[in-house]
Amino acid sequence: MRKFKSSKSVGEEVYVKEVDKVNKLSSPFYDVPHTVVTKNGNDVEIENDDTGQRLRRNIVHLKRVEGHLFTSIYHLKMCALFIHITSSVLKPPPKDKIKVK
Repeated sequence: MRKFKSSKSVGEEVYVKEVDKVNKLSSPFYDVPHTVVTKNGNDVEIENDDTGQRLRRNIVHLKRVEGHLFTSIYHLKMCALFIHITSSVLKPPPKDKIKVK
């Protein structure tokens, strides 16, 4: 029985574990983030953000990119839409429409 549900979703940025480490002091993950394209159970297809190369990996070999404000394109679009709506609603009225008594 599983305790935790996998948190890697489509559009999320992840790091890929290196197959052959150079030495034991090097990082176990590649420096370049990849984006999750599709997910089927524990099988995940990812795309390199720099080269566009697609890979298929098990979720055990992936690590979520921490510290990013926007983890997916969906969240980025929703935040941009929210900022656009709130800026248009909170915009002060033009000075020629303000009546001073």
